[in-house]
Amino acid sequence: QVDEEALPGAPSLVAESSNINDEDRFRVLVPISNPANMEKLLNLASSIANDHYGEVVVLRVLTVPEQFTPRVEDVDADKEHELMEKAHEFLAGKGVSMNSVIRIAHNPARAILETSREWKCDLILLGWKGYTSTANRIMGEVVDDVAKYARANILLAKIQGDLNLDKILIPTSGGTNSVLAEKYASSLLEKDKGLIHLCSVVRPNISLEQEDKMLSILLEAEGRIQDLNGPLVDAKLVKNSSVTYGIIDESENYDAIMIGASRDSFFKRTLGSTPERIARNSQKTVFVVKQYSPVKGLFKRIFDN
Repeated sequence: QVDEEALPGAPSLVAESSNINDEDRFRVLVPISNPANMEKLLNLASSIANDHYGEVVVLRVLTVPEQFTPRVEDVDADKEHELMEKAHEFLAGKGVSMNSVIRIAHNPARAILETSREWKCDLILLGWKGYTSTANRIMGEVVDDVAKYARANILLAKIQGDLNLDKILIPTSGGTNSVLAEKYASSLLEKDKGLIHLCSVVRPNISLEQEDKMLSILLEAEGRIQDLNGPLVDAKLVKNSSVTYGIIDESENYDAIMIGASRDSFFKRTLGSTPERIARNSQKTVFVVKQYSPVKGLFKRIFDN
């Protein structure tokens, strides 16, 4: 079963699209729901795409109620063309090639998943308000569904104020999501100028054995970032009884926090609650990274419907 078929609503309708080519390139998919944040998201996407010699796919999803059939006639063509032209000009200024897709859908998450599959995207970059008030949801309805079913990496971005990234804090305790966060943070910072500050939050009464183990994890992460020939990097062990507030307190002198999604069982929660608590309570820009695992994804599709 195609993953998006698990979601409610009919398949989306492609109103307009660039021609899909089979060229094997790194692609960042950027759904634009709020045009006011478009340039900030595209700035992030262009940095990552440039670092991977890739391109950006800009997606607009126009939603209609389920009782209505999606129709191309419902698109305000002039308005959407103007927005896509602005996106194209912005990315051209960054030296990044762009493709555009406009879809009409009952379910925006489904339209995002359809686009990601058709364009063989490697990363989906989603703007995010940093919390949800929707019952039984962790990050929000669209974000939860995309993170659960996408066969691509996910980068959520809760952007606060101007997006001037010089110093990024990465909390880490090891794991694939944290390793991917290291790579994306390196892409977002200027080479030899930006700073990645690694930290691990541990309880004040931690044993010496556990402390040595966590320091070893930090040193390994520091070495990986140095091997990327990217920004400067340092590391610190933070002692705090609260992981969430230990990270928030440590982030005071940094521009953003980039955190890997919680490593909960993939049969249960998609992202976990720690990133949501950090995003809700921090006044900083917060990124959440989730790596796609084909093996885990297969088990989810079989057992977690």
